[in-house]
Amino acid sequence: MNDFPPGGQVSTQLNTIEYLRSDGARKSGEIIPVEVDLSGFTPDQTALIHELSLAVDALQPIYAKQQDEKVIPLVKAVIDYRDRAQNPEAITHFLNRLTASSTIFDSFQMSYVFPVGWGDIPKDDPIMEFADVLWGNAKFVEGSGLYPADMPLEERKKLELGDALASTVVRGEDGTPAIVPNYERFGPELEVVLGHMRKAMGITKNPELKAYLAAKIVSLQSDSKPGRFETDRIWLGNKTQPVDFIIETGRETYLDKVHGALGAAQGVLYVSNPKFRDLEVQILDLVSMQVETAPWKHKESIDGKVLPVLKIVDAVNWSGFSNCWPSVIAGQNLPDEQEFREKYGTIIVLPINVSAAIGEGGNRRWGELFFDAALLNDILPLMAYVGDIHTAEHEVGHALGGSVIQMPRKVFGKEYSVLEEARAEVFGMWALPQLVEAGAITKEHELAGYYDMLLSGISSLRFPPLDHSGARNIIFHYFLETGGFVEDTSHAGTPTYKVDLQVMRREIPKLLGRLGDYKATGDLEGWRTFRDATIDMSRKNMIEQATSHFPLGRALIYQTIKPDGSLVMPSSLMNQPRNLAYMIGQGQL
Repeated sequence: MNDFPPGGQVSTQLNTIEYLRSDGARKSGEIIPVEVDLSGFTPDQTALIHELSLAVDALQPIYAKQQDEKVIPLVKAVIDYRDRAQNPEAITHFLNRLTASSTIFDSFQMSYVFPVGWGDIPKDDPIMEFADVLWGNAKFVEGSGLYPADMPLEERKKLELGDALASTVVRGEDGTPAIVPNYERFGPELEVVLGHMRKAMGITKNPELKAYLAAKIVSLQSDSKPGRFETDRIWLGNKTQPVDFIIETGRETYLDKVHGALGAAQGVLYVSNPKFRDLEVQILDLVSMQVETAPWKHKESIDGKVLPVLKIVDAVNWSGFSNCWPSVIAGQNLPDEQEFREKYGTIIVLPINVSAAIGEGGNRRWGELFFDAALLNDILPLMAYVGDIHTAEHEVGHALGGSVIQMPRKVFGKEYSVLEEARAEVFGMWALPQLVEAGAITKEHELAGYYDMLLSGISSLRFPPLDHSGARNIIFHYFLETGGFVEDTSHAGTPTYKVDLQVMRREIPKLLGRLGDYKATGDLEGWRTFRDATIDMSRKNMIEQATSHFPLGRALIYQTIKPDGSLVMPSSLMNQPRNLAYMIGQGQL
């Protein structure tokens, strides 16, 4: 039997999630509350927020099914088993991990081991139906929730998706692949979402928001590119709305590692944060200058009408593609479609309360371990704030950059994500001195921003070099090689690191130009050569050992919004309305 915490009453106030990964590592994740202030909103606005929050909650089952059809039946089976388990608290930990991300696998393709040994459960117990998942033997199949699980990867790659947007590939009755739109596949679940959106449309008196809700309801019931584009165009025009939302059955591309299609449901409800309105303006005022002075060779002229819209907001609720275990997605740059971006622009949504909730504690743990003690008092207090500013500039960076090829995502294929995330990360660093010149931040903030990136790089070395982790691995080793990051191994124990400010200012433009030119010209071979020479996993074991006591994974709890606008923090992760276990307990699934 696995030695999880001893038996006893099931805790409703678990602050951590204890779990055992399929690679044998025993870890714990954090449960972090996210708060928001709605005191300045009218009764009509809070009633609107209530209904939209319910719509966001209702997207979670769709996202779970996009991950794997087994997820919801597995949650039901584990809940049922807990009622007869000798160690119900350990089962609660497992449920917390499972439902936090609504997937059997985490973002690095690992499954998690059940806290009761395989040999300690009768073979006729109903939970044994999921034996391949529960004891860490499940095989990850890329995109198994979006494509038939029995379809070989090579067969999936040959599929012609055409203009299909929010959809899934299934086998028809004759066994041939067929594309099924999400509004058909998830009809019952989607109708719950739409019901709350219709109520919200009846509540709001704002004509712009009402028009967006109406268009969104129509677009969710179709798979039309013109309908999607028109809805996004209306959304893009609502620049000053104090209440706004993203609700899609297929929005983000990260879930689909085969074609990079829009395969992940996502719901985000957010409200404006007036404290950051001046900063929003200061950041966007720099864009025209950044386009002209960016250190890549292939410039672009940018139409003022398609400048990105930056919204620094407070997230009220977030479901679907958000807790990408063991990380949390903190910034959004939407829409994804390049054709739309070039014609209309983008919206950058930065939920400042989310990043604040997860940032400071993690920065301190890592800083105390990897920074010289003399730095802590000066650098750490600034890192969470400037990290948010860097994220905003990172998202601006995604929206900018000249190109002499069409559709670079298709040219680079699966390798595009690491390149583009690295380019955006370095763009955010390149923008920091410009913000100093504009008076938006201080030189101390600039330095703290580089230290924030240094910690991100060190942290990423634990993980496979994919997406953001791969980008940060490259950035860390590039600046380590060029002297911007300085490693000190002269003392016993864990090495420490510091930033050379002058070297960073010299090398950041060089790296940004290089990455920008790879993308602009479609230089796949040049990119591969640089990537392979820069990515290094040799420090992985050292960092894992040094940080083995750190939490690995985060699950966020959002306040429940009552119809009168009052806010209640759920007593536990599983009492959160968007949690699959909560929905099952309420008879919703």
